[in-house]
Amino acid sequence: MTREDGERALLEFAAFMKEPTVYVVGSQAIYGSFPDLDLGIVLASKDIDVFTVPYYESWWLPVVERFGSDSDFDLERGYYVDMVKPDLPRLPNGWEERAVRRTIGTIDIDGRASEVVAVFPEAHDLAASKVAIGRAQDAEFLAGLVQRGLLDRSRLEDRLANAPRMDRARLDESRKRVREAFESAEM
Repeated sequence: MTREDGERALLEFAAFMKEPTVYVVGSQAIYGSFPDLDLGIVLASKDIDVFTVPYYESWWLPVVERFGSDSDFDLERGYYVDMVKPDLPRLPNGWEERAVRRTIGTIDIDGRASEVVAVFPEAHDLAASKVAIGRAQDAEFLAGLVQRGLLDRSRLEDRLANAPRMDRARLDESRKRVREAFESAEM
């Protein structure tokens, strides 16, 4: 999936939801900080993790049916939109103030043209969230960003310390993953 594919999907999602602001929180959100880079580490991802504010549980099923994995949208395009709860990502405190906001197009909401703004966590906030979750795919994502020189280690470690739901053991494990990624990139 290209950045342009992702933006078209976000516009369709925003129109379906009748919401002019879409928060992008999965690996595709890295395009917010680096919109023009060819980042193979995210092109492999088939999903675009998003949420809207407000978020209602009742919206989940219609979104899955229209845009989710194995939907017609997914089968036609080869990628899908995954609506998540706003508290799912482990984004560090203050991330919204550092977020990148970009107008990606215009949609019709009840007969009025509305600009759609995509909100992307800043790269270090996104990386901290992914590291805190700790899946293998998130470690690969971190390694790809570090190898490309897109992250500052001390800033990332500071953000990790401010991520929600981080007990001492999880923070130590996350710091270890960061250390390993940066040490591996130096070799």
